[in-house]
Amino acid sequence: DLIDMLTYFPALESVTISAPPDESTAATLSQMYPSVQFFWNITVSGETYSTDTTTLDFTGKTVDLTALRSELGRLPNLTQVTFGEDVFALADQLALAQTYPAVAFIWNVQLLDDLSVRSDTVDLDLRDYKVPDAVAFSDLLVLFPKLTRLDMCGTGPTDEEMAAMRARYPAIKFIWYTVVFKWTIRTDIKGFSMIQRQPPAATM
Repeated sequence: DLIDMLTYFPALESVTISAPPDESTAATLSQMYPSVQFFWNITVSGETYSTDTTTLDFTGKTVDLTALRSELGRLPNLTQVTFGEDVFALADQLALAQTYPAVAFIWNVQLLDDLSVRSDTVDLDLRDYKVPDAVAFSDLLVLFPKLTRLDMCGTGPTDEEMAAMRARYPAIKFIWYTVVFKWTIRTDIKGFSMIQRQPPAATM
């Protein structure tokens, strides 16, 4: 077959295939012949793309994430997929993002019951919200590949839960309130004093 026949051409640099291979064959070709560029056209959500496609934009289009999950594997150079204002199930979004960790998916994410956020957000302030389940919240942060700063002061999670999130996502600066003795302070402060200040004595 094609995979075995290509061993006869050691100087080969590129191959154009008329009929797109399945995902398994495509992966095998890329692994066995890393110096060869393979080209074929594939259909994704009704549109035809070349295998050297790096970005997809589905704004204004209806997309089935389950079908997309099996189709994107045939686009080895893909780096970003953009969606419009569609509302997707979080489980489907997580499955797609976990299947293709090297691809940035830009879409709306229902981060909290009362908050939907665009996934290309860089700086997020949640001080007006409550986070009832820190573990579930932490799982969703994988959908925000560009996030670098997250202010969670007063949102509810404990110091231990916040520390776990910080360890899981080292590229994100997490900020929250913590208590040192009887002082409540933000974790992003650069210094603080623990000297007890007494009010001035009353004068008669």
